Amino acid sequence: MAGAVEACRAMARAGYCLVVVSNQGLVARGHGTIEQVEATNAAMRRVFVDEAGRGLLAAVYYCPWHPEGTAAGFAREHPWRKPGTGMILAAAAALGLDVGRSWTIGDKARDVEAGVRAGLRGQRCLLVSSGMNIGRAGGIVVRG
Repeated sequence: MAGAVEACRAMARAGYCLVVVSNQGLVARGHGTIEQVEATNAAMRRVFVDEAGRGLLAAVYYCPWHPEGTAAGFAREHPWRKPGTGMILAAAAALGLDVGRSWTIGDKARDVEAGVRAGLRGQRCLLVSSGMNIGRAGGIVVRG
């Protein structure tokens, strides 16, 4: 999305911890592999860097499970799948983040719902339009 890297740079400069939380049900549906998701995440980490080349993302969480999947081991519901709260709460626990002071920014209603269900204030769960039909990712940004 145009301006995403610059926006993340500004948020990092302002003291926010940036974490990506993304449903990747394509794995469960047999349209991609864990290795492909991880390669995409690695490429994203290479793009999201500050002016000195340091990574902007504190963590990247993804959920490869989907209840309508066909791939063995991934064809089920999972608490990490948004609008579930699993990825947000895992990130908060691992990074020592206060969800009460957190924000989510996502392009699906389930991103907002996951944030609210995890304990974020509704007005801090922002819905944006990505203009894309694939590769959607929600995120959590937290002031440390």
